[in-house]
Amino acid sequence: MVSQRIIGDHTVYLCDECGFGYSNPETAQECQDYCSTHNACSFEITVNAIYRPQNSRAV
Repeated sequence: MVSQRIIGDHTVYLCDECGFGYSNPETAQECQDYCSTHNACSFEITVNAIYRPQNSRAV
């Protein structure tokens, strides 16, 4: 399950593994599944992020 947070005027769905945020919960869940399975981020997924944490582990 992903986290939901209000950042500015937007609802952002966060991957609980890496902290990247997305505009929809499905993409955040896809990111979280990938991160937990591979212990790394997927560039193909994170390129869609609307919020990026300071200390990301994106590839």
